[in-house]
Amino acid sequence: MAIQIRSAVDKAIQFLCNVNAVGIHDLKDLRLEEIERSEDDHHWLITLGYAVETVTADQGSNHDLLAMISSNQAQGTMVKPIYERVYKVFKVNIETGDVESMKIRTV
Repeated sequence: MAIQIRSAVDKAIQFLCNVNAVGIHDLKDLRLEEIERSEDDHHWLITLGYAVETVTADQGSNHDLLAMISSNQAQGTMVKPIYERVYKVFKVNIETGDVESMKIRTV
């Protein structure tokens, strides 16, 4: 018996959390982005997106990032985080519910 879409999404989220060793609450701005059935009708292709925190040097500055962080820590200032959206595509077997692959999706 084929698994339903909601179950496939749940399996993809569980897999993402297990691989990253985080809880669902630790994934910032987790969203279901896309769902489609594979051409051979054997898999659900589930795309999840979430935000990953990154830091960058001030615009126009070529300072080494570590030096900037150390300098800011010494001055008691904070480096403002910037969030980048990451997308992952999960291939979930329709019959078993097993996640067979996880790939990075570029946009």
